[in-house]
Amino acid sequence: MGVEDTVDPHSGHSPRKLRIGCRRSHGRDHGGRSPAGIGGGQRAVFGVPAHIAGNAARPYFNYLVNPSSTIKDAVTVTNFTAESIAFKLYSTDAVNAQNGGDFAYNSPQAPKHSVGGWVQLSAVGFTLPPHTLANVPFTLNVPAGMTPGDYAGGIVLQTLNPTVEKRGALTFDVYQNVGTRVYVRIAGPLHPSVSITHLSIDTHGWAGLVGGPVNAVVTYTLTNTGNEILNPTARLSLSPLAGSTVNLPPKLFSSLLPHNSGTVTYLVKNQEALLRLTANLKVTSRAGPIAASTTVWVIPWLLILALILLGLFFWWWRRRRRRRAVAAAAVVAAAAGGPESAAAAAEVPTGAVDGGASPGSTGG
Repeated sequence: MGVEDTVDPHSGHSPRKLRIGCRRSHGRDHGGRSPAGIGGGQRAVFGVPAHIAGNAARPYFNYLVNPSSTIKDAVTVTNFTAESIAFKLYSTDAVNAQNGGDFAYNSPQAPKHSVGGWVQLSAVGFTLPPHTLANVPFTLNVPAGMTPGDYAGGIVLQTLNPTVEKRGALTFDVYQNVGTRVYVRIAGPLHPSVSITHLSIDTHGWAGLVGGPVNAVVTYTLTNTGNEILNPTARLSLSPLAGSTVNLPPKLFSSLLPHNSGTVTYLVKNQEALLRLTANLKVTSRAGPIAASTTVWVIPWLLILALILLGLFFWWWRRRRRRRAVAAAAVVAAAAGGPESAAAAAEVPTGAVDGGASPGSTGG
């Protein structure tokens, strides 16, 4: 099946290979640090740091090659448990998860466009007895005509026997997958470049309708538009029309792959807006600093409506008060003019306008 040798890992004869091990713990992508579970209540560690005799450990595979190159290496799977474990080993391309931009592996059914298709494993399925290890050779064949730059993939280990999990009335078969990264750089000019391809801000909450604080949702997307793997750091801040700026925790995109993107969403609660709220994004990386900003208007419609209604009430009250004052003045003037004037005032309705002719005039 292509497995080179099976030895006792406690015998002191450690192979000169990158090691993948199994012990009690959890995780996904190895990258030198993450463990993962296996079935039967046991737990696995995939990618125990690679110890090559006399050299430092390798946390992952990393190659500098030319087109048409061939690299031969091996990956070592170690079973530290007290039971036999059936494994499946496969190669795949790496991607950045759309939500958050984390390093991830494609599924084994996904098309292989780069490293996943270049890696040819000598064995894809095997069973390891307790406390043993197996060295699995592989070949990396870089096609001719590949353009310079960085490419990434992984060698992923999957247990064939699932863990059964029950959640209420449902039962799930859970297959644990863990992987070690394979980085390939094809020699040639590097063009690091990163872009902010999306930045938006939206607000929610009834308090904003009366001029109070709002809940702000800010989303941005970074895209690696060059041919070099980058580790950009994004810093986001929110600035109201008046008041202090709020700086959100920075986000490090570890291994943002060429032609891949990562999207991050922040929910900021009880943010003072005061008519306008601006999101400012600054990104630093080997490609240089970039920045972008976007603004949302937070209109306190209920407060504006209340002010309009208050203004209309005040206008009506002033007008009513003025009319009453005019009527009272007319009555006072009529009373000061004597009985005839009082009688005339009584005959003239409040607010009537004299047309120029006196009552009882005969004209001519």
